[in-house]
Amino acid sequence: AMPFLVIALGCEMVYILEQRLRAQSVAGEKAVRVLGDIGRTLFAERFMEEVLKPQACYSVASLRQIFERVAHSSIMRLSESSMDKLFDLMVMGAKYQLVALTSPQEVLRITDVHLSSVAKLLQEPPLVQIVENVKTKLLKRYAQYEDEDWNDVRSTLLNALQDKRVKVSLFLHEKIQTSEGRIAVPPPERANASGKA
Repeated sequence: AMPFLVIALGCEMVYILEQRLRAQSVAGEKAVRVLGDIGRTLFAERFMEEVLKPQACYSVASLRQIFERVAHSSIMRLSESSMDKLFDLMVMGAKYQLVALTSPQEVLRITDVHLSSVAKLLQEPPLVQIVENVKTKLLKRYAQYEDEDWNDVRSTLLNALQDKRVKVSLFLHEKIQTSEGRIAVPPPERANASGKA
């Protein structure tokens, strides 16, 4: 489950940073450089080899440290507070995606979609190829998974993120998050008996 967690959070990071850079009217060349630096660190062969090794999921605190290093691999500098907000948005975005899946097998499909979307945002041909290589390795590694395996992956991912309940204004506005910070996606059988995670 570890590769899916790291990739989901990493893709959320790229999406959020791209939106922030665009909202702040950061010059095109500088924005491409920031995202490129993030992408090169996130999808570095050595890092991805480590992530793809069979292992238990890292704690949320350990993931936060990893992604702080990824964020600071670029010319961009984030304050502790900004990094906390970025990480919280990353986690809640990934958690929403997991809860919204209609079947556990969709973990691989949604990861494939995320990687393709991030490759388009990163723009640099060598970096796009690096992301495509990660996608190929991931698809190859998990091609033989059975339904039971995917149930275990999804369950492990949801358990890893279950205690994070940060309120996200967009989620609250769209009514996909409760006032307690729980993700609520209809129909209820997608998550658990109460429809909340």
